[in-house]
Amino acid sequence: MPSNDLARLMRCFAARALLLALALGLAGAQLLALLALLAATGLLAWSGAPAVSRRGAPAAPEPPGW
Repeated sequence: MPSNDLARLMRCFAARALLLALALGLAGAQLLALLALLAATGLLAWSGAPAVSRRGAPAAPEPPGW
């Protein structure tokens, strides 16, 4: 897992990639939108971003062995 600063930077880039994917999708460039969406997903997964509920509490704990 990357350091906190690197993880925060990766989440920031992921958010920008998601906005870029939305803009590309609306503009009609579906392949580029898909690539931007995959890049954003990869950045979020690699950053180790935890799933957060609506109230800011962590999501349900993972089952043993995951």
